[in-house]
Amino acid sequence: MKKLGLVLAALLMVATFAIAQTTIFSDNMTNLSGWTLSPTTGGWTTTSAKYNSASYSAMGDNVSPYAASQNNYMTRSVSLSGYTSATLKFYIWQYTESGYDYVYVQYYSGSTWTTAWSRAGSYQAWAQQTVNIPVTATQVRFYFKSDASVQNTGVYIDDVVLTGTTSTTTQNDAGTGGDAGNTLALAT
Repeated sequence: MKKLGLVLAALLMVATFAIAQTTIFSDNMTNLSGWTLSPTTGGWTTTSAKYNSASYSAMGDNVSPYAASQNNYMTRSVSLSGYTSATLKFYIWQYTESGYDYVYVQYYSGSTWTTAWSRAGSYQAWAQQTVNIPVTATQVRFYFKSDASVQNTGVYIDDVVLTGTTSTTTQNDAGTGGDAGNTLALAT
């Protein structure tokens, strides 16, 4: 019984961690407000041809099949100050030339763009993807790149959510001179 009491006392003295998750932005891609598009025409656009929810998604090129030799960016500024981690979740439907035509998730942390996730090929069903984004990032983007040959249906992105996590540590002072509310009685 003494061992159980000692274990309980030790557990009460351990720091308590609280984790909170906050939605930084959520976008069902009904329109592309909040995103910067490059090129401003002929690149990413909204479409009702394919969608996961809300009757629209973002399409990697303004035509389907997509055009040859595309470099299309859909970029969003983010503020991750105060978060300990961040996660980007999105749904994707994709039919691109395997090994040649890619969609990328990239982030910018002040000096260069870094690829956090990429994929090429045929994935003709909506699937959620989860990508970790460093809290030093100031922008995130979807980048669709095609080569000069073989164009397929394309890339569709929907239901994009960026969340940030914060954690706080609370020290439990039980048994170390804490207030009367932190008293532990041990049975012998």
